[in-house]
Amino acid sequence: MWIVRWIIVASVIILILGLALQNDDLVELSFFTWNSGEIPVYMVIYLSFAAGMIVFLLLSIFHSVQQSFVIRKQKRTIRKLEAELDSFRTAVAEEKESLPESRESGEDEVTKGTTTPPE
Repeated sequence: MWIVRWIIVASVIILILGLALQNDDLVELSFFTWNSGEIPVYMVIYLSFAAGMIVFLLLSIFHSVQQSFVIRKQKRTIRKLEAELDSFRTAVAEEKESLPESRESGEDEVTKGTTTPPE
């Protein structure tokens, strides 16, 4: 696997060098009142690429931080819901223990006709 990675890295370096060798013309950049002086075209391309990568990195960091806040909030909600579920399970278990003996033996009060309908 390391050889494939090495071949890919070497290919990218050769492509970058080829771009630099073919674009060595000098250009002058100006932005409002600022002038850069004459610099090679490949340098403009590389600096533009680097600036784009930095912007992408900053946006990715912002997104990651935002997602970590969402995950933390969801974990807190899960803990609350699990506690609520446990309390319901405990209540059901206590209710089963407090049922009359006739329910546990299989006799149903509804068949006897002694119960009232639930509200």
